[in-house]
Amino acid sequence: LNPAGNKRKVAKKEQDQQVVDYINANPELYVDFNIPWSLYVSYNMTYSKVGFIEKKITQSLTCNGDLKLTDKWKIGFTSGYDFVNKDLTYTTFNINRDLHCWQMSFNVVPFGTRQSFFFTFSAKSSILQDLKINKRSSTYFGQSF
Repeated sequence: LNPAGNKRKVAKKEQDQQVVDYINANPELYVDFNIPWSLYVSYNMTYSKVGFIEKKITQSLTCNGDLKLTDKWKIGFTSGYDFVNKDLTYTTFNINRDLHCWQMSFNVVPFGTRQSFFFTFSAKSSILQDLKINKRSSTYFGQSF
């Protein structure tokens, strides 16, 4: 019998349980990279009335999510529907690639007044955070720059 080995096993189980308890108490601080996809749906309604100004009601349904295609590729989107204006809300699509020490991302706003794209190729290290290449579209708000 090895009493020291048993004590280590008990201490390890207690430490593991403390980690699980912390994650359960703070789920917003924990990111599980093993989850292959996510989808969030929200409904927003606001009512405002200030002084003699006519009341204003807005309603929208918003969706966003992402899909892990492989260990290195991930795609995502954000969009919604505005029930008052009967139109799509601000919509974006993004593609991300993990390149070991580097990362690449491509974001696009496909329609609307903010139609644009943004490409970034950057080092992952915080020490090298200024080492990056950015490319933006030359149009924004329907105007050329």
